[in-house]
Amino acid sequence: MGVFGGGDSALDWAAELADQPGTKINLIHRRNEFRGLESSVQKLKSLKNVEVQTPYLPISIQIRDNLLNIGLKEMGTSNIIYKQFDQIIVGYGFRANNQFVKKWGVNLNNNQIEVSRSMETNIPGIYAIGDVSTYPGRVPLIGLGFGEAQIAITTIMRSLFPEKTLTIHSTSI
Repeated sequence: MGVFGGGDSALDWAAELADQPGTKINLIHRRNEFRGLESSVQKLKSLKNVEVQTPYLPISIQIRDNLLNIGLKEMGTSNIIYKQFDQIIVGYGFRANNQFVKKWGVNLNNNQIEVSRSMETNIPGIYAIGDVSTYPGRVPLIGLGFGEAQIAITTIMRSLFPEKTLTIHSTSI
């Protein structure tokens, strides 16, 4: 199992997965220093089934023999190593770069995608949720994205199937 990232989320995932019997974890980060809690880093480094690989950045990915073959470039060098994983988790960053959506004509506010109460952007059919989006009164909490997803899904379903009566609750999907 590969876990990519150096913040608290990546470290927490790696620690949680390392507790599963028979699991080998490769924690891969682009810097030698981590942004997550030092105690989490030290715990992971002390586990026999966790290999911490720094400073590496994934530069390629292919599927071979039902495995993800990922090319990892050692930062500051031209060295590339290849690792195979059955699964990966990517825990990169908290700040999104949404500038690419500007090319689509989507409105941004302080680099965040402006959405309506239905999570739709100014372009019909394009929706945004989570930390990439903003609307008046939005509090920047990661957990809000789960509720925003339900709002967007309900809105999309109602536009795709206007003839149906839809009541979608988080416990029913």
